[in-house]
This record gives sequence, C-alpha cells and structure tokens, in this order.
Amino acid sequence: MFKGQKTLAALAISLLFASPVFAADEGSGEIHFKGEVIEAPCEIHPDDLDMNIDLGEVTTSHINREHHSEKKPVNIRLINCDIAGWDDGKGGVVSKVGVTFDSTAKTTGATPLLSNISAGEATGVGVRLMNKDESFVTLGTEAPTIDLLASSTEQTLNFFA
Repeated sequence: MFKGQKTLAALAISLLFASPVFAADEGSGEIHFKGEVIEAPCEIHPDDLDMNIDLGEVTTSHINREHHSEKKPVNIRLINCDIAGWDDGKGGVVSKVGVTFDSTAKTTGATPLLSNISAGEATGVGVRLMNKDESFVTLGTEAPTIDLLASSTEQTLNFFA
C-alpha cells in the first residue's frame, strides 16, 4: 500500500470512531419587559402591584355566627417617594393620598362586596375591604385620605380584607 493510501485509510478508520458533536439549543427562553413612566410623588412597590391575599379556610358555622372571617392585612407599599417636591395644586405640598378600590366582580347594594367568581366555589359570600380604622371601603368610591410622612421615601397604606 502506498503511503498516501495508508494515511487515507487511517483517516477513514478514525472517522468511524468519532462521535458527532452538535450545538444543543438548551437554556433558551424569553424575557418580557413591562413598565411605564408615571407622574406621581411615589411608586407602588412592584411586589404590591398584583397581590394574592390568603383568607384561609372559614367554616360556614363561623360565617353564620360572626358574619365575617378573621380580618387579613392588605398593605400597599409606596416607594421612591418625593413628597416635598410635589405641589398639591393649592400652593402647598402633597401630604395625603386617596385610594379607590373597584372591581367588575362585585355585589350590588349599599356597601358592595368583591364577588367570588371561581367556578364551583362558595356562593352567597364576598370579600369586604376595610380602611385602617376598620370602616368599610365602598367600592368605586375614594376611601378617606391617608396622611403621608413628608420626610420618608417609603410609605405603607394599611387596609384589611
């Protein structure tokens, strides 16, 4: 066998034992960005934009006896506040905030409740929102204004469900 043929045969044999290598398409994913620029003295903390409040399990006997479950805190944190730099429109500095809660899923009546819209779940019950002083929040109407701390860059608005 000629020298060139031996080299070619050795190359052919080595190719038989070589395993193919491919670039795997692993670790791929998507990133979605969401945000907006707002003109306001504070921002709502990102963790408080979409909240899930666990009301726990409540027996029907407790509801029938007490007409409500145990209250659960609903705290909305405001961050990056610059209250001193905001005019209240009357020549003063912003010192209060108003909050309005509303929903398309609510009962009708003088003090509407948030309705249970889960299929197959309890009927005839709803969630009532309350202010810090435990007075009822009327859905669709601004709750009593809440005082802000002028010297703080973080504020917490306290409610109950």
